[in-house]
Amino acid sequence: MQGNASTVLLDTMFHEALTLTREVQHYIASTAPGDRASLDTTARMTMASEITRLTRRLTVAVVWLRLQRSVQNGEMSHDDICARFPPLCDNLVCLDDASGNQALPARLRSLLRRSLQVYQRISRLDRRMRDRAGAGESVAQPIPDMPGVHTLHTDIRGRAPCSPV
Repeated sequence: MQGNASTVLLDTMFHEALTLTREVQHYIASTAPGDRASLDTTARMTMASEITRLTRRLTVAVVWLRLQRSVQNGEMSHDDICARFPPLCDNLVCLDDASGNQALPARLRSLLRRSLQVYQRISRLDRRMRDRAGAGESVAQPIPDMPGVHTLHTDIRGRAPCSPV
C-alpha cells in the first residue's frame, strides 16, 4: 500500500471499526439485557463469552489502526510494532467464529460476523506489514487524523489487548 490509497484504506477501516464499536456499545447497553433474559443458563454464559470476544476483536482492531498513526507520527516504527506486539493471525481467541451459533441472539450473531470480518482484514494487513518488515522493505503507511482515540493501553504483562495468554 502506498501513499494516498493507504491513507484512504486505513481511514475507512478505522471509521468502520469505530462505528461497529458504537453499535456494540448500544447493543450491550440496550438490547443485550432483554436478549439475555430469554436464554437458558448455558446460552447466557455463551453470550457473555461471545460479547467479550466481540469487544476484544474491536479493541485490537482500533489499537492496530492507532499504532499505524504512531508510525506516521514517528513515535514508533513497524519494526517496533513487530517486536512488541504478537501477530494478529496468531490470536485464536479473536479468530474463532461463533457467528453461526443459533443459540445466540440474531443481532449478536450479526455483530460477531461483522467484527470477525474487520479483524480478519486487519490481520491480513498486519501479516503483510510483518512480511515486508522482515524482508527489509519500507512499510511506511501514512494515515489521516483519527479523532476520538487518544491513548494506547497494554495489559499488566505489557502486551496489547487480545494477545495470546
